[in-house]
Amino acid sequence: MTFTKHALGSYDHFCFFDHISNSTRLSDDFAFFVFFRFKSWKRLLLADGPRQTINGLTLYAVWLVKNAEDSSDWYDVSKYFKGNSLSTSALTVTSFFTVVVFAGSLLLLTVAAVAYVPLLLHIRGNLKVSRGHFAIIPLSDDVT
Repeated sequence: MTFTKHALGSYDHFCFFDHISNSTRLSDDFAFFVFFRFKSWKRLLLADGPRQTINGLTLYAVWLVKNAEDSSDWYDVSKYFKGNSLSTSALTVTSFFTVVVFAGSLLLLTVAAVAYVPLLLHIRGNLKVSRGHFAIIPLSDDVT
């Protein structure tokens, strides 16, 4: 589905995805990973980042309050829900889930940023930027 969406966008994208999708090389898998991680960097950092920061600070405040009330271990999950209504408990669980998903996405974006430099050196490509999106255009001999 992604191949079709981007291939219809431009001929450069079509050539890039056609070359990578028919390959089994590890560098091509890295190129896919880096491309799709960087594709959503603005949404992750500018839209989800502030929201998940607020969720994280809220969870930290809940942790501080519950630890002041109860001296049991911090990993005792039941103390965070003791005395809460069902809606408050549901909000706490969903906030924790979204913060964990955001942290995982941020970690993957960081890994993609680190993997980007060796990938560019390996494929000897250039970076084409258009409207906030980029594509790695390989310059190697085996491109069709």
